[in-house]
Amino acid sequence: DRRGRRRRIPPPRRVRRAGSHVVELDIVELRRLAADMNTNDVPRSVRILVAVTASLGVAALAIRLPDIPTWGRRDVFAVLLLAAGTLIAERFSIPLRHGTEIVNFAQSDAVWAAGLLLVRPSVLTVAVLLGVTLGQVSQRRAPYKIAFNVGQFLVGITVAEALFGVLGGGSITDSWTWTLAFVAMGGCFVVNASSIVLVVSLMEHKRFIDVLVPPLHINVLHWAGNMVLGILA
Repeated sequence: DRRGRRRRIPPPRRVRRAGSHVVELDIVELRRLAADMNTNDVPRSVRILVAVTASLGVAALAIRLPDIPTWGRRDVFAVLLLAAGTLIAERFSIPLRHGTEIVNFAQSDAVWAAGLLLVRPSVLTVAVLLGVTLGQVSQRRAPYKIAFNVGQFLVGITVAEALFGVLGGGSITDSWTWTLAFVAMGGCFVVNASSIVLVVSLMEHKRFIDVLVPPLHINVLHWAGNMVLGILA
């Protein structure tokens, strides 16, 4: 300035670009990075992955359809409540600073963990479908991005429901049932995290492991916190 003093210039914030190294990003950030890609830039391998994921999502929904006619009023209310919770969780993530990065945490897993304990599988599956779809549409995502995200979430929650059923969850007041729900939701986490990392690795032409490992520790902590919130709350 005029007095000869030097003003301190803050270090430049890292800009995420396609092809740049992905560091210290959680799953939500990876999802947003993938969502920022232009449709014309999508490789054929990613288009195939989207098609397969969407098809698996349709299959996951189809196995629940026969149960819907048996719903009562409470089931319908539960669908609306869980869908609204999912929509809110998707729309209003919590930003926290992690080093030089802003990490955004969504609470969808917490809503679904509670649903896994409280409602029948078909109710939870339809709630995930409605909540995620509305959340994606409200953010004006491209149709193929909506298809991918909805598909991988439907597959993930179906895996969790299957694991919970096989493990034999009992009374929701039993601490052992909480543990089983935690383990079952771990299956959902693996599906979701792997799907998102895979699409980003294909888009950026990087090894799967190179995209997965850097944010893994904070992803696991974030997921575990959501599980405690959803199961115990």
